[in-house]
Amino acid sequence: MEQIDRKVDVSTLEAEREQLRLKLRQVKGAKDKLQEKMDALDVSDRFYERKYEDMNERWANLYDKINSIEESIRGVTRKMVKAKQDALSSQQVYDILLNFEKLYEKMSDEERRRFYELLIREIEVHQDRGRNDRMVKSILFKFPIFYNGETGDMVCLPKEKTVETVVLLSQLRQKPDDYIDVDIDVAELEGTSAETKATYEKIKKYVAEHNDGMKVSNLYIAQVKRKCGIELAENFNLPKSEDARQPRCPKEKEEAIVEALKAFQMI
Repeated sequence: MEQIDRKVDVSTLEAEREQLRLKLRQVKGAKDKLQEKMDALDVSDRFYERKYEDMNERWANLYDKINSIEESIRGVTRKMVKAKQDALSSQQVYDILLNFEKLYEKMSDEERRRFYELLIREIEVHQDRGRNDRMVKSILFKFPIFYNGETGDMVCLPKEKTVETVVLLSQLRQKPDDYIDVDIDVAELEGTSAETKATYEKIKKYVAEHNDGMKVSNLYIAQVKRKCGIELAENFNLPKSEDARQPRCPKEKEEAIVEALKAFQMI
């Protein structure tokens, strides 16, 4: 019971998230000040276009920083949620283990799945196993267990022979003698659209390598992707209102990004 019981401490994650939120406010403040400077530029200045383009590029980079910080905040929040979810209900696990032989056979599939989640943190499988080798390499539990005369939270299984079964699944509404044959030739399969999609970093790298080191921001890539009809993640680099101003991707950079999207078969 003492080994199962755990307390969750997310104070470090909370402090990290608060620091990120502070940094986010600072970057947003810098973006707003830069916007004011852009609005105050004198259009009669002979260097107006050059100054505006320079500020526009810096503004786009600030949008990248904002997006990166917001993603970090979401990541820390996910860690906090997971840490709380991993906290075991000690009494529930203890009661199940104490009466395991009686309870397990009466559990539904969903109850068994939830039970496994309470017990197991990670399962490692053999990547290079042979036809008759055991699939599972090791099991990492969420608390110490007694196995083969030793106490620990990990069980390593020998790479020995096991029995496997191939099952044909069919719909309950079908007649008993109805079945569906599926024949897939893996050699003839081509990359799916999901496999050929490139990350923002890969697109940036491609643009730089094929355009004399040209740099493009996440915001510019998002604008071009949206223009090409590529679905973006929810709220990615979108303005808070329809009339909010955003730096616009220059034509030469838009053409370079389109070239990259074509190279990665995204359009």
